[in-house]
Amino acid sequence: MRNKFKFPEENIQELIDIIFTYYDIIDPKSRYLIVRDTKDNKILECAFDGNADFIVTGDKDLLVIGQFKQIKILNAAYFLKTLENS
Repeated sequence: MRNKFKFPEENIQELIDIIFTYYDIIDPKSRYLIVRDTKDNKILECAFDGNADFIVTGDKDLLVIGQFKQIKILNAAYFLKTLENS
């Protein structure tokens, strides 16, 4: 968050606390070689082993897949529209 998104230092601990309160940490056991950028396969592995319904991302290598098994891969704007329509 600090380096990639230039998230303000004073908000990082607050964000960490929110993440640990509302989300589960997944240590994936599955291994996949699906994504062109092999470092992104860990996202699919975590989503699959964590029984996710969606992957919300701006990563083009993931977005081009569209869906992995039963997990929909969407950008944030489309994900929010999906929530509004349900």
